[in-house]
Amino acid sequence: MRRARGGELFVFHDERVSDPAIDVGDSKLEEMTADRVQALTVNVPLFEGRPEKILTLDQVLGEFDDEKQRWILDIKSSGIVDRVVSALKRHEIAADRVILFGDHDILRRYGDTGLRRGYTTLWHNHRHMLYSHATVLQRCEDEAYDYLVVPAVLVTPRLAAECAARDLPLWVYGTNDLRDLEHCVKCGVHGLIVDFPEQVARHFGTPRVEVTSSDHGDRRVEGPTAAQSDDQADRDSQP
Repeated sequence: MRRARGGELFVFHDERVSDPAIDVGDSKLEEMTADRVQALTVNVPLFEGRPEKILTLDQVLGEFDDEKQRWILDIKSSGIVDRVVSALKRHEIAADRVILFGDHDILRRYGDTGLRRGYTTLWHNHRHMLYSHATVLQRCEDEAYDYLVVPAVLVTPRLAAECAARDLPLWVYGTNDLRDLEHCVKCGVHGLIVDFPEQVARHFGTPRVEVTSSDHGDRRVEGPTAAQSDDQADRDSQP
């Protein structure tokens, strides 16, 4: 979720956009007016390059919400706390149906909103997880984050065990490969963020983990919260 120049919230992952058809080169979305953003047409490579419009947060919540729908909002822009909270209230979406994902510098500002928060370790901060994940886990404790979200390549049985010891659900992103996801589930992760959630949910059968769509799509399939892998004994024996 990103903010346009006038403050309007848009549901779009990337920092920069372009649309030669309306003479928009490589530009930052946050420097564009809402009217200009809504005039853009972007292609979604994962879905055969299908042209799409960039929707506002209000449009997405109004179009797709129902009382059973749960939401993960990936916050990319700073300074939008009041606008996010106001949008959820306008659409009568209760706090227990929402999880906020984001980097620490952004997410810590939502501590007083009553919304659950998933601290997302971004690729450019991967060294913290590779060489000092204890620092990241301590940050989760200090800020009372509800989830830890990491790239799948960084998942290990040790990390999953340390999260479990802290009652901190571990979610992963960054791959659609079923072999990678199987590894993550065996390690003990609780949630998978993927581009094709229906496919992944079918692969695992009765969901042992939560499966939700990545930033590249608006489709979502979710299973029951908190899952235990059938291979707990194998995990416990691993270093």
